[in-house]
Amino acid sequence: MLTKNHSNRTFTHSLITTTLTIMGILSGVIPQISGKYINFTATALAQNFSQELLRNYAAAVLKIEPLREQAYNDIQQIIGSEPPEIVCSKENTLSNLPPDAQEIAKQYCSSSKQIVESSGLSVSQFNDITQSAATDNNLKTQIQEAIREIQ
Repeated sequence: MLTKNHSNRTFTHSLITTTLTIMGILSGVIPQISGKYINFTATALAQNFSQELLRNYAAAVLKIEPLREQAYNDIQQIIGSEPPEIVCSKENTLSNLPPDAQEIAKQYCSSSKQIVESSGLSVSQFNDITQSAATDNNLKTQIQEAIREIQ
């Protein structure tokens, strides 16, 4: 059970960082969440990822981002303000939300994980790419190119 919880926590962190990474890749700026920058506690090791893996990653991110935006907007409408930080693997971040908002957040978390896995990636691979892209400009460029090809 601890392994599943750790995997969910890592996956959740990667979803947040993926969103920030993609926003940074596309806009060239460091995005913010709730007025706070996300800091990585571990330094990602430089890795070489195959073009196929990066295309799969880019495809997953492109599918996840609209879901994230919709979930954010729906939760914001329900609670009438900016949503608090929501971490899929931390039940307490969901429990403070109204029941309708909790359901939206749970659905988003579930859908995102399914998208990653159906894109031919393991959660671990998705996390590795996300963490590496946060510090590797060459990798960011490769992901940006993969996104352009898909779009």
